[in-house]
Amino acid sequence: MGRRICGLAVVFAACAFGQTAEDFFSDKVLHDIRITIHPKDWNALVENYLDNTYYPATLEWRDLVIENVGIRSKGRTSRRATKPGLRVDFNRYEEQEFLGLKAVLLDNNVSDFGMMRERLASILWREMGLPAPRETHARLFVNGKYMGVYTLLEDTDKRYLRQWFKEDSGWLYEFVHRDSYRFEYLGSDPEAYVPVLFKPETNESHPEGEVIAEMLRVINQSSDQDFPKAIEEYLDVKAFLTHMAAESYVAEWDGILSDAGVNNLYFYRFSGGKRGMVLFKDKDLSFNGIEYEVLKNAGNNVLMRRLMAVPDWKAFLYDEIRRAAALAGATDGLLDQQVQVIYGQIREAALADELKECSNGVCPVYESNAEFERHVEFLRDFARKRADEVVRQLGLMQ
Repeated sequence: MGRRICGLAVVFAACAFGQTAEDFFSDKVLHDIRITIHPKDWNALVENYLDNTYYPATLEWRDLVIENVGIRSKGRTSRRATKPGLRVDFNRYEEQEFLGLKAVLLDNNVSDFGMMRERLASILWREMGLPAPRETHARLFVNGKYMGVYTLLEDTDKRYLRQWFKEDSGWLYEFVHRDSYRFEYLGSDPEAYVPVLFKPETNESHPEGEVIAEMLRVINQSSDQDFPKAIEEYLDVKAFLTHMAAESYVAEWDGILSDAGVNNLYFYRFSGGKRGMVLFKDKDLSFNGIEYEVLKNAGNNVLMRRLMAVPDWKAFLYDEIRRAAALAGATDGLLDQQVQVIYGQIREAALADELKECSNGVCPVYESNAEFERHVEFLRDFARKRADEVVRQLGLMQ
């Protein structure tokens, strides 16, 4: 079958011939994604990889081609000139979508030497009943050059909100990390929170930072007696505790309870009220050790400390951690099986990826191949042993 070049959304819908976003994010295969971009634009992106400048490009997947998309470098600590992470905006330059998607992300996996932590975490989140992006793996080619194995994941945008919540008119914020911040109250000025800590991704013209400020005031200043009822006006507490149970199970080093303070979350406040929900973001630094401390730093985080002081919520949290352990399983359990499946999909392509890194940075491919195999073996070990370790730790915490 020949290549089908698709343009505007109304044309592309007819051009796709039954292929869907589900096919694009299918986790049953290793995908091939090809990007064509003017060499001077690619060189500019690489040279200025710390910038968010977009460049026009064409994306090809299977026999579908979509032209005039925008691509830019993405990531925080994972930004690289050698193997750039990419954000692809299909409607950057014209009103078009790709299989109903306005944007997708291509993570370069340079912080994840086993190349599958992010995808494994998203699987567990969905098993826990929590929103998480669809993720799969792809070989990326830019102007015909093999750039290596990337994690392909959907963007957290209005379409994502509709998929999970059947609405998209609320307030979506991306949390912006600041060292040592742990949900403290910084005063009543909304500008102390938005956009410096909570960057609006929707409703940018009226971000309503005063609601965020009031939520932080309740977290910090409400009395012990008033806190349980007051906080539920602003936060889906049980969903938050389930999220924390999942982060604890996967030994998340760079999440809400990180040593350096709160990091890596979206917060969505539903339309028609003040209540919101914490959402999944960036789990490529999870799975940090079989014996990693459950609920490490919980006592240093204002919100977690206060929630765990409520007996019913503490009991619910512990039960959710046990549920995560049961869902993840041990040998031949969910995560163990997924490690095997993903490894089978990506191994050959990963070994051919000359741009992947070692823990000490850029290294010869024979060294990065050995590091890849070691980290996959560690993930197998984690999948088989973490559940028992988590249950053991919880027993000591009772």
